[in-house]
Amino acid sequence: MTNSVKRAAIVVAALLPILVLGWFVLKPEDSASSETVATTSPSGSTNTVPPAAPGAAGSGAQTSVTITPASSTTASVTTASVSTYNDGTYTANASYNTPGGPQDLGVSITLKSDVITEVTITEGAKDAVAQKFQDQFAAGYRVLVVGKNIDDVQLTKVSGSSLTPGGFNDALNAIKVQATV
Repeated sequence: MTNSVKRAAIVVAALLPILVLGWFVLKPEDSASSETVATTSPSGSTNTVPPAAPGAAGSGAQTSVTITPASSTTASVTTASVSTYNDGTYTANASYNTPGGPQDLGVSITLKSDVITEVTITEGAKDAVAQKFQDQFAAGYRVLVVGKNIDDVQLTKVSGSSLTPGGFNDALNAIKVQATV
């Protein structure tokens, strides 16, 4: 057997059950039914198949299919939000260790419904290298904090600064304690 004959045999073997199933589902004697068949697809379209005219089976009559988009329904769910933290402005100071020794960082956060709406830091570097990293941190941390739920904020490396975020996180944890309901 050649490859093309083998492929044809595989296609026929695969399609035969589909054709047989189609014959039993759409048998000519079933088409004389007076019922309209409507199905809804997963995409939301409705397929309506009207009954065939009596005696139309086998006469070459065509069945029409109408596809209409499903009506859209919008549901609105309102949930009561329970804040974990009191609204307000809170400040905390933290120290963190660097190869140059301990460094300080002050953090002030304003909360509204557990979301940070404003944040500022007060740099307290004790050497030039730490100052450089605190400046890098200061240039990039706000976009990672403002507008976020306070419980979702946990900074790691920010703008090349990997130790300053640890001080920020410590101050943030102290603020969480202060603001707890």
